[in-house]
Amino acid sequence: MTKIQIYSDVSLSAVEDIENIVFNRISTALNVTLCSFCHVLNNK
Repeated sequence: MTKIQIYSDVSLSAVEDIENIVFNRISTALNVTLCSFCHVLNNK
């Protein structure tokens, strides 16, 4: 493996990690919002 290949592999996995973290945070935020919204609707 050349240094360039190693660097590109590392940066690719870093990008994938960041995407996973962002996706998890967004889906968590959406779930919380939906739950509280449903809660408000159910209480009426």
